[in-house]
Amino acid sequence: MGRFPVRLFLRDKFVISSLGAAVFVNVALWVYLLVAIKSAENIFLHYTIHFGVDLVGTYSNLLMLPLLGLVLILLNFTIAYFFYDNLKRLGLLMAAATPLIQVFLLVEGFFLAFLNR
Repeated sequence: MGRFPVRLFLRDKFVISSLGAAVFVNVALWVYLLVAIKSAENIFLHYTIHFGVDLVGTYSNLLMLPLLGLVLILLNFTIAYFFYDNLKRLGLLMAAATPLIQVFLLVEGFFLAFLNR
């Protein structure tokens, strides 16, 4: 059984629009974190209402959030590509979930910026 061509996968308008939206939100997250949070020795990375700040890290630890988003884009679209040939709806669902995940990461970035101002 042959592989489904990647160019046909990327010609699907829904797939390419989901990919574009996910990349746009991820780039927005990178830019927002780089602009909103100034480099400091200690940055708050996690906060709970019960314990307050419970995770402090460096500026490079903060950039793991958009890096995680980039890895999830690659992973989700790779899985979507493999499902697209036989289980098209599942592949499209994977593609549709990716921008939503990126929006959740962007909201987390807003919370981190608010916490570190």
